[in-house]
Amino acid sequence: MAKQGRKMDDQLMKTRRETSLKTLYFNRFMLIRYSLAVFFFANFFVAYLCWPNLTGIAGAALLILSIFPCWEMGKMYGQKVVKYGATKLFFCVQWVFNLVCIFMMAMQPTSQIFPFLNDGSQAKIVALSALVIGFALASFCLYRFYLIDRNLDKTYRRIEFFESKYRLRF
Repeated sequence: MAKQGRKMDDQLMKTRRETSLKTLYFNRFMLIRYSLAVFFFANFFVAYLCWPNLTGIAGAALLILSIFPCWEMGKMYGQKVVKYGATKLFFCVQWVFNLVCIFMMAMQPTSQIFPFLNDGSQAKIVALSALVIGFALASFCLYRFYLIDRNLDKTYRRIEFFESKYRLRF
């Protein structure tokens, strides 16, 4: 009877470790998942508030484009080798969109780019700040993809340690 209980405990620990390993692989993309959510809602508000304008149409296009990365991130759990081409493409397009909007802010009045803002200096500072933060976030996510593609991220080192310590293969 005690052997059976011990065997069940060992099986339970193995299952917990395998689940932990799956979670570690999934957590490599945590920043990217949360950034994707931020960009999804930011693009929604840009599309809603700027709709007849070119910026609103671009925001709507980015909103539609973000559906595919959301789908990729959702089906990523439990997979060691993941495909995230649409997610990487989305962040590249978002990076370009933010960069173009930053340059447009320097060339045109704020109200032509974002019709819900006035042409005052405070509105320009707020809009530029939001665009620069979005640009930096997209840049950081692209850098994160660079690290993940080459297995240079810290989470991968933890995964290797965890796999070697408990002799797990996923």
